[in-house]
Amino acid sequence: MSAKHGRVTAPLPPFRFGVQCSSPPDITATRWRDLARKVEDLGYFRLTVSDHLDDQLAPVAALTSAADATSTLRVGALVFCNDYRHPAVLAKEAATLDILSEGRFELGMGAGWMTTDYHRVGITMDPPSVRIARLEEALHVLEGLLSDGPCHFSGEFYEIDGLNGSPKPVQRPLPICIGGRGLRRTMPLVARYAHHWNYGGGDPAEFTRCRDVIHEHCAALGRDPQEITCSVLARWAGDPKRFRDDAAAFGDVGADLALVALPKDVAGAAAVEEVAAAIEV
Repeated sequence: MSAKHGRVTAPLPPFRFGVQCSSPPDITATRWRDLARKVEDLGYFRLTVSDHLDDQLAPVAALTSAADATSTLRVGALVFCNDYRHPAVLAKEAATLDILSEGRFELGMGAGWMTTDYHRVGITMDPPSVRIARLEEALHVLEGLLSDGPCHFSGEFYEIDGLNGSPKPVQRPLPICIGGRGLRRTMPLVARYAHHWNYGGGDPAEFTRCRDVIHEHCAALGRDPQEITCSVLARWAGDPKRFRDDAAAFGDVGADLALVALPKDVAGAAAVEEVAAAIEV
């Protein structure tokens, strides 16, 4: 979905829109598939779900169903919590989902942040530095297992001894999204591993600082920063003008993609139609 000129407020910059919807109300198989079709029919670029342990859909199963119900819509997790799965397990799930979606899956990764998830199920929530170090090793393992040939890796957190990681994904490389805004630890990982960076905050100035740091690290690596899509979460609260103004502020500073975060109580087909009307596609 690309924004066009509208009547509500100033024209939006030309960037794409996706939908982040993890907890639609009164969920059934039919309603979830209908929602995915509606998102596709309205021209949105991507449907994503989050990865938490509270009242929401499990991402792999939900994305498989959404992909099966559509033909062009891209699907992905925003983002998988690295601490919930071994990267070898996730690599197989990701490759399988990419095959079953015929190359429409994006693998989102994050270090984990929701303290209630950790505490309620007894997972140790290590300090950020440890979680990000573990994420870095996981990204290395995922890159190896999703590429040709066996993977060998020996790190502090993971050991992989010649695992081939079959099946392999349709997309080569499989696109990886990294979420976060840590300048010192996360942005270097984005520059090294990501094809998509998602900024979850609400400050265009902070978004710009993070993106500039990504560009600096890309330059040090000899990588073209234009290879990395930069997205933001655009939170829908039912106010078309405020939504457009917030989205436009990020478009003005160079965001490529706005992922519309729908609140739990309205996360259905009617909501995605309201957003489409607000941005007047």
